[in-house]
Order: sequence, then structure tokens, then C-alpha cells
Amino acid sequence: MQSRFANATLFLVVTASTFAVGGCTQLPPGGADTTAPDSVDDITGGDDSAGADDSAGGDDTTGADDSAGTAEDTGDDVDILPPAEEDEPDPSTARFAVFQDPDSDFSTIDVRDIDEEFVRFDPSAARLIWVEDGSEFAGWSVSGNFLGSGQDFQVRFGTKAGERRAYFTETGPATICDIYIEFDRLRIRATNFTVPNE
Repeated sequence: MQSRFANATLFLVVTASTFAVGGCTQLPPGGADTTAPDSVDDITGGDDSAGADDSAGGDDTTGADDSAGTAEDTGDDVDILPPAEEDEPDPSTARFAVFQDPDSDFSTIDVRDIDEEFVRFDPSAARLIWVEDGSEFAGWSVSGNFLGSGQDFQVRFGTKAGERRAYFTETGPATICDIYIEFDRLRIRATNFTVPNE
């Protein structure tokens, strides 16, 4: 009977010493981690084999926040840029129609007459604006590059002195018009000049 207890005691001692020599760590019941480590670093915490300071890049099982010191620890500078601001349209020109040259990427709000005087168009109010003094005239709808309710006039593009320009022309003959104000009324006169291409 005594030898049987001695054998049992010897078995327990041998088993315990086997675990000690093997270096195994027993997890507490209910807290076992069933995730297999991918590498040795997953167990040892990287180069920090002593486990003294996990903030240097090892596994942080204490819940501390390593992200705040990352740039300082590694010596890298982190630039935080503000969000890009979108260009806002100029309120003084935002209401005007923009005319697009079909043959290039040129676009403009300024339309010239034969004397190189400018007019602009407000499509929401259907108005022509004489740029020189800001006078406005009703009845000028815009549809693409066509002007007026009957589309009798058209914005056409040409080149003068090496500069791309938009001109106020008659739709049919494609000639540039002469626009002027007389007694506070808008006057439009035909000419024989076509859009320049110099």
C-alpha cells in the first residue's frame, strides 16, 4: 500500500518537472487563447525577449495606446495636412453663362462684338448685360451657344492676335454684329465681317 502511494507521488513529481523543463505555460481555465501565433514574435513581443517594455513595438496586452508615440519612437515625422478646400466661384461672375468653344478647351463669359466691346448673359434672368456700364436688357435666353428666344444669334469662336475669343454673330450669315446702346436702348446692327482666325 505504501509503495503504491510512493509510485503515485513519483509520477506527479516527474510530470511536473517535465512541464518545467519544457518551458510550457499553462493558461488559466476559461482564459485559453485558441489563436495560433503566426511567428515567434507573436509570443515574445519581437526583440524584447525580457518583456520589460512592450511600448517599443511588441504586443501590448495591457490595452495601452501605442499609436500616440509611434512617430516619436521611430524618429519619423508625420505631416497631417488640412482637408483640401474647393474653389468657390467668384460671386461677381457666377451668374453669367459660360460659353464653350467646341474646337478647343477654351471657355468664357465674355462675348465680343465687332468693336471688341463685351456683353455677358444671365441665363436665369434671361438678360443681356452691357459690361461697360452694367446696363441690363431683358429677353435674352441662352441655349448652348445660341442666343435669344428665336436663336437668331450665336456665339462663335475665333482667334485674334493669337488669342482665342468669343464673338456675337448672326446665326444665318455667321457675321459678327455691332452692338451699341442708343437712348438707353440696345441696338444690334449687321456687318460683313466674319469671325477672325489669325
